[in-house]
Amino acid sequence: MKKQNLADASTAALNKFFNPNEANQKSNSSENNVDDTQQEVVKPRQAAAQKKYIDKYRMTLVLDDESKMYLDVMTRLEGRSITQYINDLIAADTEKRKEEFLMAAKIFKIDV
Repeated sequence: MKKQNLADASTAALNKFFNPNEANQKSNSSENNVDDTQQEVVKPRQAAAQKKYIDKYRMTLVLDDESKMYLDVMTRLEGRSITQYINDLIAADTEKRKEEFLMAAKIFKIDV
Protein backbone atom coordinates (compact mmCIF):
# COMPACT_ATOMS: atom_id res chain seq x y z
CA MET A 1 0.00 0.00 0.00
CA LYS A 2 2.82 2.41 0.82
CA LYS A 3 4.55 1.73 -2.53
CA GLN A 4 1.35 2.61 -4.41
CA ASN A 5 1.07 5.96 -2.58
CA LEU A 6 4.70 6.72 -3.40
CA ALA A 7 4.13 5.88 -7.07
CA ASP A 8 1.04 8.12 -7.15
CA ALA A 9 2.96 10.95 -5.49
CA SER A 10 5.84 10.52 -7.94
CA THR A 11 3.51 10.62 -10.92
CA ALA A 12 1.74 13.69 -9.57
CA ALA A 13 5.07 15.45 -8.96
CA LEU A 14 6.32 14.63 -12.46
CA ASN A 15 3.07 15.83 -14.03
CA LYS A 16 3.26 19.04 -12.04
CA PHE A 17 6.90 19.57 -13.10
CA PHE A 18 6.41 18.85 -16.81
CA ASN A 19 2.92 20.38 -17.10
CA PRO A 20 2.77 23.19 -14.51
CA ASN A 21 -0.09 25.07 -16.19
CA GLU A 22 -2.23 21.94 -16.41
CA ALA A 23 -1.59 21.07 -12.77
CA ASN A 24 -2.47 24.61 -11.67
CA GLN A 25 -5.67 24.59 -13.71
CA LYS A 26 -6.80 21.30 -12.19
CA SER A 27 -6.10 22.47 -8.65
CA ASN A 28 -7.69 25.88 -9.23
CA SER A 29 -10.86 24.53 -10.81
CA SER A 30 -11.34 21.85 -8.18
CA GLU A 31 -10.63 24.19 -5.26
CA ASN A 32 -12.60 27.19 -6.47
CA ASN A 33 -15.29 25.40 -8.50
CA VAL A 34 -14.44 27.65 -11.47
CA ASP A 35 -15.54 26.55 -14.91
CA ASP A 36 -13.03 26.15 -17.74
CA THR A 37 -14.25 29.19 -19.71
CA GLN A 38 -13.08 31.56 -16.99
CA GLN A 39 -9.65 29.93 -16.98
CA GLU A 40 -9.37 30.25 -20.76
CA VAL A 41 -9.84 34.02 -20.44
CA VAL A 42 -6.94 34.24 -17.97
CA LYS A 43 -4.48 32.25 -20.12
CA PRO A 44 -3.81 34.92 -22.81
CA ARG A 45 -3.18 37.54 -20.14
CA GLN A 46 -0.67 35.27 -18.42
CA ALA A 47 1.06 34.50 -21.72
CA ALA A 48 1.31 38.20 -22.57
CA ALA A 49 2.74 38.97 -19.15
CA GLN A 50 5.36 36.25 -19.54
CA LYS A 51 6.40 37.40 -23.04
CA LYS A 52 6.69 40.97 -21.83
CA TYR A 53 9.91 40.21 -19.92
CA ILE A 54 11.76 38.20 -22.57
CA ASP A 55 14.78 40.12 -23.79
CA LYS A 56 17.07 37.27 -24.85
CA TYR A 57 16.57 34.30 -27.13
CA ARG A 58 18.08 30.83 -27.07
CA MET A 59 19.10 29.21 -30.37
CA THR A 60 20.66 25.98 -31.50
CA LEU A 61 23.62 26.42 -33.81
CA VAL A 62 25.06 23.69 -36.03
CA LEU A 63 28.68 24.26 -37.07
CA ASP A 64 31.12 22.29 -39.12
CA ASP A 65 34.33 21.13 -37.40
CA GLU A 66 36.50 23.97 -38.74
CA SER A 67 34.07 26.67 -37.65
CA LYS A 68 33.74 25.14 -34.18
CA MET A 69 37.52 24.95 -33.81
CA TYR A 70 37.89 28.57 -34.95
CA LEU A 71 35.19 29.68 -32.52
CA ASP A 72 36.82 27.82 -29.64
CA VAL A 73 40.27 29.30 -30.34
CA MET A 74 39.04 32.87 -30.83
CA THR A 75 36.85 32.90 -27.74
CA ARG A 76 39.69 31.56 -25.59
CA LEU A 77 42.12 34.03 -27.15
CA GLU A 78 39.81 36.98 -26.42
CA GLY A 79 38.58 35.62 -23.08
CA ARG A 80 34.90 35.82 -24.03
CA SER A 81 32.05 33.38 -24.13
CA ILE A 82 30.83 31.96 -27.43
CA THR A 83 27.56 33.82 -26.94
CA GLN A 84 29.32 37.15 -26.44
CA TYR A 85 31.60 36.50 -29.42
CA ILE A 86 28.62 35.80 -31.70
CA ASN A 87 26.71 38.82 -30.34
CA ASP A 88 29.76 41.01 -31.05
CA LEU A 89 30.03 39.63 -34.61
CA ILE A 90 26.36 40.45 -35.22
CA ALA A 91 26.77 43.93 -33.73
CA ALA A 92 29.77 44.62 -35.99
CA ASP A 93 27.89 43.33 -39.05
CA THR A 94 24.85 45.42 -38.09
CA GLU A 95 26.95 48.56 -37.93
CA LYS A 96 28.74 47.76 -41.20
CA ARG A 97 25.54 46.99 -43.14
CA LYS A 98 23.17 49.46 -41.47
CA GLU A 99 21.83 51.03 -44.70
CA GLU A 100 21.36 47.65 -46.33
CA PHE A 101 19.50 46.41 -43.25
CA LEU A 102 17.16 49.42 -43.21
CA MET A 103 16.35 48.98 -46.91
CA ALA A 104 15.64 45.28 -46.42
CA ALA A 105 13.47 45.99 -43.38
CA LYS A 106 11.47 48.45 -45.45
CA ILE A 107 11.05 45.93 -48.29
CA PHE A 108 10.00 43.17 -45.88
CA LYS A 109 7.72 45.63 -44.01
CA ILE A 110 9.45 45.15 -40.67
CA ASP A 111 9.24 48.00 -38.15
CA VAL A 112 12.67 48.91 -36.87
